[in-house]
Amino acid sequence: MLQHTRTKLIELKNSINTVENSISILNTKRAALIGELMKITRLYYDKREIIKDKYAKALSQLDKSRRLDGSEFFDSALQSAIREVEFDVKSYNLWGVPIKEVRIPGDKIPETDKRNLGFLTSSTFFEKTLQDFEILVNELLDNINYEYKIKRLSAEVVKINRRINALEQKILPRIKSDIKNIQQHLSERERAEFIKLKYFKNVLRQR
Repeated sequence: MLQHTRTKLIELKNSINTVENSISILNTKRAALIGELMKITRLYYDKREIIKDKYAKALSQLDKSRRLDGSEFFDSALQSAIREVEFDVKSYNLWGVPIKEVRIPGDKIPETDKRNLGFLTSSTFFEKTLQDFEILVNELLDNINYEYKIKRLSAEVVKINRRINALEQKILPRIKSDIKNIQQHLSERERAEFIKLKYFKNVLRQR
């Protein structure tokens, strides 16, 4: 139940300041997140075009290696080149949003001796094929990280929009309505007290 007191009126007026400050902070954060989203989205689409180009070149190099080295040699070399890949997961906050980023630690493109290949199990063409696809993996990882950031930041923007809407369309109007209600009640009470006081003064004069 709403208390029609001056103390409650002051409390509600302070609440308006708090809510308006919260809206201002949320608007600032939303603007920063949208700016970051636009930047990452541009990087994502630029990288996607790079990936398309590098994927086409890698496939062309693979076909060249298979033709020039021979399918049997290529398949054998491919088996020798298989290796486990470790991933590092880096966690950090971006404008208060928890973000995870996946990376391949160490050398992005291993040297020949790190691929467990020898002169009998590899060739220049095959090495170039491996290198092209390993570069492609790193490019794909970049875009996976961009896509993840886009999803996380977009979700945060939606959440902030809901909070701003709740503050602007529900909480703030309700507080203002309560303030108006209390002010009206206090004004009516003051008028009633004034009339009562005037009545008593008239009674005293008549005596």
